[in-house]
Amino acid sequence: RIPVISVMQGHAIGAGFTIGLSADFVILSRESFYSCNYMKYGFTPGMGATYIVPEKLGIVLGEEMLFTAANFSGAALEKRGVPFEVLPKKDVLQRGRELARLLADKPRASLVALKTNVTARIKRELTKAVEEEVNMHEATFHLPEVKERISRLYGS
Repeated sequence: RIPVISVMQGHAIGAGFTIGLSADFVILSRESFYSCNYMKYGFTPGMGATYIVPEKLGIVLGEEMLFTAANFSGAALEKRGVPFEVLPKKDVLQRGRELARLLADKPRASLVALKTNVTARIKRELTKAVEEEVNMHEATFHLPEVKERISRLYGS
C-alpha cells in the first residue's frame, strides 16, 4: 500500500527483472545486467512482463527486451534512455536509502492515497495482461521446440 523502491544492485533476469520493474521507484546499477530471458528458452513471458516491461521502459526498448531475450548492462539501458536512475553499483543502495528517507518523511495516509490513485490503471491492466500471459504460456510452454531448447541449455 505504500511506495516500493527497487534497488537493483546486481543482475536481474527474467521474473526477477519483471518484479523489480514493478516497483514504484527503480534504481539500476551501471555494471549489472538486466534481461527478459523468457524467449531464450522459447516460451512466452510471464509475471506481468508483457505489460510491465514496455510500460516502464517504453514500447520500443520493452519489446526489444521481450522479443530478443538479450542482456543489457545498466550502462546500456541508461544510454537507451530508461526513466530510472542508473548509478555506479557502489552508490545504488545508498540512493535507495535516501529515497526511502524522503518517502518516510511524508504522511503515510497521503502516500497510500496517492499510490492507490497512481497505480489504479496499472493494476487493472496488469490483471488482464497476466491472464493473457497464462493463455500464451499454456499454448507455448509444451511445444517441442521449447522442450528442445531447455534440454539443449540444461540437459535432459
